[in-house]
Amino acid sequence: IEGPGIIDGNVTNQSGSNGGIWINGVANVTLFQVGIRNAYGTGIVGGGPNTHIYFCPISNTQSTGIFLAAPGTESWSGIVIQGCVVDRSMIAGNANAYGYGIMLHGHEDQAHSLLRPRIIDNTVLLPLEPTTDSLGIEVHAGVYEADVKGNTIFQGSMGISVSTEVDGTSVFGNIITNPSGNGIELAESNNVTAFGNTINGNGITKTGIG
Repeated sequence: IEGPGIIDGNVTNQSGSNGGIWINGVANVTLFQVGIRNAYGTGIVGGGPNTHIYFCPISNTQSTGIFLAAPGTESWSGIVIQGCVVDRSMIAGNANAYGYGIMLHGHEDQAHSLLRPRIIDNTVLLPLEPTTDSLGIEVHAGVYEADVKGNTIFQGSMGISVSTEVDGTSVFGNIITNPSGNGIELAESNNVTAFGNTINGNGITKTGIG
């Protein structure tokens, strides 16, 4: 699907979890310069093998901007999220506890996981000092050899989280400004490398890298 173009969700007239684009396990899907705004749910959700999301502007989603997750029946590889701008900075900090920027989830059983995904050169803008969870990028549970590189994240409760059975991930060259909690979280994972990141901790209440 190639833009430029905009999907406008008209959030004031929606209910439930309606989102922008759902990729339901289909392989070899590419989104290029497809904008999504005002979705009640997630901007882009689902995923499949070789899902490529390039230069897509996503704004004012009531839930996460981009959320790709392995289905529990197979592993996926070839996922790339590059050059996207996810702007949720206009959302009230207490409005949605699941309002992240970009999320990748696999499965802890290691049989159904995300292999070698790349999250590179994206920009995520989040609410200032939110009272609920509002993470810039989360890599969680059964993601292997991911590259999280060159992303810029403003505000939110945490910049980048790598947690729970994630192996071999590199967190490199990211710029994180004014998170209210941790800049980068590395938890319950193996062989994770974090280097060359810049964290501006103005107002930070926890640690730069924890």
